[in-house]
Amino acid sequence: MSIERFADDVAQLIDRVGGGGPVDVWGYSLGALTATSLALRHPTKVNRLVLAASNIRPDGYHPEITAPEQDDPRLPNGEEFGIWKADYEAVAPNPADLFPFLERLQPVVHDMAGWTADEIRSITAPTFLVIGDRDFVRLDHAAEMLDLFPNCSLAVLPGTRHTEVMQRTEELRALLRPFLS
Repeated sequence: MSIERFADDVAQLIDRVGGGGPVDVWGYSLGALTATSLALRHPTKVNRLVLAASNIRPDGYHPEITAPEQDDPRLPNGEEFGIWKADYEAVAPNPADLFPFLERLQPVVHDMAGWTADEIRSITAPTFLVIGDRDFVRLDHAAEMLDLFPNCSLAVLPGTRHTEVMQRTEELRALLRPFLS
């Protein structure tokens, strides 16, 4: 598993069901890392990018997010894990595989090399960044991303943790409708 492989898989999906693109791509968290990689590896497939709760380098996260203690209030809580587990068990062929899968997925995100400033500057798709003010992503890193992505906007959702960004549907709809229209 790798972010690059995920991006290549999405490119194949765009070829098969999206007429080869370009398409608007919205990614959240790992999906946003995948969308960034897609825009770099397959730029002709991407029309516009929405990157929610995303970073471009591992140092873009607050260091407490990857600390062994895993006790930072920005991290998912027991109630959130319970909801995810129930949702997974409702559709998964092997319900007991959720936590082993998450353990396999963590290094994909936390050990990624990230992208250079020049790589990010090369992205041609208009980009809209969305993060929570209590996200895993540091606010100064989001500001750096705003400066690096050409033709970019940034929205910071107040009172919002990483796991809550996509729950702010009314705010997201109001912010992104003009961008995606």
